Amino acid sequence: MHKTTAMIGTRDFGSFRLERRNGVCALIGPDGLEFSASADAGGRGLAGVDTLGQRALLAPTGAVEHSMSFRFRSRGLFAAEPGMHLALGLTGDWRKSDPNQNTFNGKVVGRGAIIGNVSGAPFGCPISPIVQLESFHRRGNRLVEGSGSVVLLDDHWYQMELTASLRGRMAYRVSNDANELLSAAEDDDAGADVENGLGGWWITHVFSDKAPHIDWSFDINDLRVSWL
Repeated sequence: MHKTTAMIGTRDFGSFRLERRNGVCALIGPDGLEFSASADAGGRGLAGVDTLGQRALLAPTGAVEHSMSFRFRSRGLFAAEPGMHLALGLTGDWRKSDPNQNTFNGKVVGRGAIIGNVSGAPFGCPISPIVQLESFHRRGNRLVEGSGSVVLLDDHWYQMELTASLRGRMAYRVSNDANELLSAAEDDDAGADVENGLGGWWITHVFSDKAPHIDWSFDINDLRVSWL
């Protein structure tokens, strides 16, 4: 697979909105540009909004740490779909499912976190919605036990800062709109089966199709991705 080398520095990707209206999900970009999303029958976990990110990238020469920051606000998503989560990844790669191959369900590899509910997964925080560290391995994902944040609320703005080093260290910080730190966690995932030197990143939305008749939106503002 051909990979393009990323640039050292900060990329400002602006603001986006994940949204469901009348049962149909969409990603709304700057200036109101709308992107269609993959869909499937309700209840199968595939009818939610799709992935935002860059894939098939290599870490730039000399870089040691990948970071992502943005402000976010749920407007009805947490209440409408309490079983959903968003997965955020750095230092990795991803690919959507291939409809021509019944045995290929897509992939995400790298290190990052989730926003939402993972209470039913091994080591998932028992309360929700929260932020929790997660690494995404080629042979199964790993939630970091004890790294869950405070409970998040609808209609509140939060600031998210996520970092992952090429050596496997990963961390997050969540603050409120007054820039007061609410939660932070870090963990070492060195030695896991994630290919060294990857530079892709993603924000993907899953398991949010249990109540397709309920409208909601989720704002992601001032999205920045950096290499240090």
